[in-house]
Amino acid sequence: MSIGISAKTRCNTSEFVDLLLSFEEMGRKSGMEVVSDMDNKTIDLRFTSNGLVEVRGHDTDSGVEVEFDCQTNILGPGFHKLVVDLLCDVAGQCGVSFDVEDETDYYEHRDFSRMCREHFMPWLGRIVDLLEEKSGKDYGNMLVSYDMSWPVPENITGSYVTPFGRYRTARILGIKNSKGVGSLARLFFPCCDEKIDHARLIWHEAMHLLWCRCCFMPSSRNEEDAEVNGKIANLFEELILSGSALPIPKKEYVEICRLDGREPVDMSGVKDYEAEYAIGFRRGLVSYRIGNATFRLPGSFLQFEDDNTIGYWDGTDDGEVVRVTAYKTDGEAEFFCGENIVKVCEGEGNNGRYMIADVSGEDGAPVMQVQLVTEHQFTLFTLASADGKSVDEAVADAKAFAERFTASKEDILKVVERLARNDEHVRIIDMLLALPEEELTDELKGQLARAYNNNGEYEKALPLLEATEEYGRDNANWNFRMGYSYFFLDKYEESCKYFKRALEIEPDDEDAKWFIAQCGIYNPFSQRVRRFWAWFVEHRGEIEGLLKEPNANRGALGALMDSGIDILGDNVYYNIGGDFELTFAVESGTECHYLYPYLVGAMPEELRDKWKVFPCKQGCDSRAFTFGMYDKEIDISELLVREQYDEENESFSISYYHPALAELDEAKSVNAFYIILELTVGEGVTYNYVDSVEAVPDTAGMYPICELSARIKETVEKHGGEYHSKPKLGYTAYECKPSDGEHALREDIICGVSRYMALCRDYMRSDSSIFCDLAARGADAMYLVITCPEGMDSREFLDLRYRVEDWCEEILSREETPGMVLGGAMGCDGQAYIDLIAYDGPAFRRMLMDDDVLDSMLCGEDGMVAEAYVYVQEFMRNAPTTTLRDI
Repeated sequence: MSIGISAKTRCNTSEFVDLLLSFEEMGRKSGMEVVSDMDNKTIDLRFTSNGLVEVRGHDTDSGVEVEFDCQTNILGPGFHKLVVDLLCDVAGQCGVSFDVEDETDYYEHRDFSRMCREHFMPWLGRIVDLLEEKSGKDYGNMLVSYDMSWPVPENITGSYVTPFGRYRTARILGIKNSKGVGSLARLFFPCCDEKIDHARLIWHEAMHLLWCRCCFMPSSRNEEDAEVNGKIANLFEELILSGSALPIPKKEYVEICRLDGREPVDMSGVKDYEAEYAIGFRRGLVSYRIGNATFRLPGSFLQFEDDNTIGYWDGTDDGEVVRVTAYKTDGEAEFFCGENIVKVCEGEGNNGRYMIADVSGEDGAPVMQVQLVTEHQFTLFTLASADGKSVDEAVADAKAFAERFTASKEDILKVVERLARNDEHVRIIDMLLALPEEELTDELKGQLARAYNNNGEYEKALPLLEATEEYGRDNANWNFRMGYSYFFLDKYEESCKYFKRALEIEPDDEDAKWFIAQCGIYNPFSQRVRRFWAWFVEHRGEIEGLLKEPNANRGALGALMDSGIDILGDNVYYNIGGDFELTFAVESGTECHYLYPYLVGAMPEELRDKWKVFPCKQGCDSRAFTFGMYDKEIDISELLVREQYDEENESFSISYYHPALAELDEAKSVNAFYIILELTVGEGVTYNYVDSVEAVPDTAGMYPICELSARIKETVEKHGGEYHSKPKLGYTAYECKPSDGEHALREDIICGVSRYMALCRDYMRSDSSIFCDLAARGADAMYLVITCPEGMDSREFLDLRYRVEDWCEEILSREETPGMVLGGAMGCDGQAYIDLIAYDGPAFRRMLMDDDVLDSMLCGEDGMVAEAYVYVQEFMRNAPTTTLRDI
């Protein structure tokens, strides 16, 4: 839980050098300490110990990729502003454009108050809420923005720790409850204001060094002690001599001066800082962690690395030294003894056991070994005693050390996740079934059900999930697992219900969207059509009888028709009446233009002598009706329009005027006019020819809308076109410019043609809306991918694509595998694409899995089968790709 900013750019080597030099210059101007390494293309800018800006360069084939990163929540919003200003100054000086990810959006809006209000204060609020949640549960050492690479201080219940000290949780909660979270900003953030207060910054840096870094040892002991002691004294003296009103921990300052061998400055008039706890985490024992083991040492010990081990020593010649090495193990490790290893004792601790052994040589101080066995880990500690210590004293020290260790057991849920990532589902099942019943929580039962699902044992997963419904009904994972089980048991209607609920809870779950689509596809559109027309034939007499008095029988006719229309799916709109006419209305579902012609074409012959069925709303006589919408009554005969024709695209822009529409806002006016347009000229004409509409106040050249249909027809035919009142779904040619480098499927397309450009565009934008709308109606939008066979030139490969398109046209014209080819495209990576909609996707895919069928698809005029890879992919990004032929 942090706040930060990162940025990326790309440049050549000389530009990168200029960039680093600019970061150096601007960093120093901002008061930062600069550490650069031109050879390794890195630069670190430090704004005190807790403000680090990292700039890294990485060589790539196309130049140097530059990464900029900084975490800002430790120092606060003022530091975040400083970092953004730094980045902008460098970008401006070097003429570089950065791709910036700023969690606060301050880089975009530059509103400091807004950044604090929308990001830093909510972050602080979550921290305080967490402190409040833990405050009554004997928690100590709540670490806030604390770097876990630092030694962890002793646990004190009722306190929390920051990089600037330890504080009583109750005090903070009292302030929050009485004055609000905002009043705590100055306690948590050294840089809480837009203009950074230099004195506060110095004070917090001194307190950080005093609490976290200082070992309270003489500066003569070690260079590290001398550096830290000197910095602390210098910072406090800068504050004292500046006349700052900030309080100073006088006792600790005097102690640091003594350790550094200097005289304290005069502190007359300086307030004394009274800490709530003894200042200095490293005065007592501190904790270090290696793997799952935590051990404790005196805070005054210094750390070193030597021969692949981590070590700690007391900073003196011939003093105490502790070396640590740890190994992961598959099972539980065993202690080992051997030559020169004398076992002293064994014991058990918190989630582990230890053995102490004497490995002292004949000369020198005693050396003890502590072997620690914890879950999947073996840790070896070697404790070298200081000169003059006896073996008994060394054994006592080793026992005290061993008894202080703690170890964490890996959360069983983390184990499950790790095994699941490795597809070890049987191991998950065995592990969870081995647990006592009382330990198998509802969440673990859900994990067991997931493992059963992933192992293909769906019938075992369902009872587990059903037993935890109360726990899971509002949980996305539970609903997803229920849907998954039902799906692979071929119960698609039940499956869809649970996947839809999972998507309600997690609206961005692409997997749930895909499974919902598949539930629709497995109720194929062609089968729905056959069932619908069978129903219609069965109820024909009743329908025709009710139509004899349509006004009197409107309710009964609607109820009867709805029961049949429901066979086709949800949101199927229609009109029935007139002289035995049935019109399917597209409304806003433009995907229906690609489905309803097949629906109408499948009407049984026995109905054709009497019934007229249309795939979309037809135009009507618009001279004598009134349209009502948005509390407006519109006399259609008074609605005026004029058209402008685009001959190249064979499309019209329509301008319109009506006083009532002029009173609406633009969105409502356009929406109402489109509905009127579809009622007057028809949905097919609107879809085929109308590119845009616009409300205008100027009525010059306008005429009644009732004349528009005839004028569109006249204009199209006058320019040599063929007029269509039904959707013509013609081909549109398109070109693309692929980027350099590797491409995902379709990203390499150079040129192509399509009867459904909206579907292609949505796919490239990672928008699956049209695909899902088609799938909901039982249609599967997909594309075939064919790779260029070795040795085949581009002309021959293009001919192969055309042959496959023709083959698909023929296959999709068959009754058992109906559908339509939407187009095709060529890619620069040696791939061809054939786009199509299958009205029975499962049947079409089953047919494609037949090797003989694939041979016929790839067979040339010479009878030779092209050696090409063939894949099929749905028009949904990240949907599974099925390999049909792998050479």
